Amino acid sequence: MTRAVILDFDGTLIDSLTQGITLMKRIVATLGCREPDWEHVRRRWGTYFRNLLAEVLPGVDVEVFHEHWRALEKECTHGYPAYPGARATVEILRARGLATALHTNRGPAERLDDRLREANLPRTLFDVIHTPGDGTPPKPHPDSLRAVLQKLARHADLRDPQSACVVSDHTDDARMALEVGCRFVGVLTGAASRADFERFGMRVTIVKSIADVPPILD
Repeated sequence: MTRAVILDFDGTLIDSLTQGITLMKRIVATLGCREPDWEHVRRRWGTYFRNLLAEVLPGVDVEVFHEHWRALEKECTHGYPAYPGARATVEILRARGLATALHTNRGPAERLDDRLREANLPRTLFDVIHTPGDGTPPKPHPDSLRAVLQKLARHADLRDPQSACVVSDHTDDARMALEVGCRFVGVLTGAASRADFERFGMRVTIVKSIADVPPILD
């Protein structure tokens, strides 16, 4: 029986990909970098950002890139909208008595708060919010998910990892969840395609979007 739901943020609750790719293209042009394979960037979106930059823009000065990113983000007041049904889904899960966690590689805290406010997803919707700033390696390291489960145990009777369900758009998160022993639901609004998730077989449930999650949880 599901007692807790652990939700990814980017690509699952909010559309950060559309605006994110736009910002990356502007910065790449400004810095004169060689353009990456943008389809590869799309499929890896949601990876811890420093790791993503190292992967798709090898040799780029990460701090300089971040400076440009932060400056451009200040101009984007409505660049990361919530997917339809995101807030309602979390509210439905909570109304059923399930504990909820937001598990994201985003940070620092004030920038995460900006995105939550922009998407009309108040912190009070989540019993637990966990980021790399809480002292664990970023996702998809399994210790990050284990830390979330430990925190959720204060809010729900988690008798084993199967009592928790991870919901994400990323195959890295699927591997992490399965390694730890959690259930996993893959949404098709972000990085992964249906074919990507189908490679996991029956171990992964696939839905179109976050709004389709409540009906499939027992």
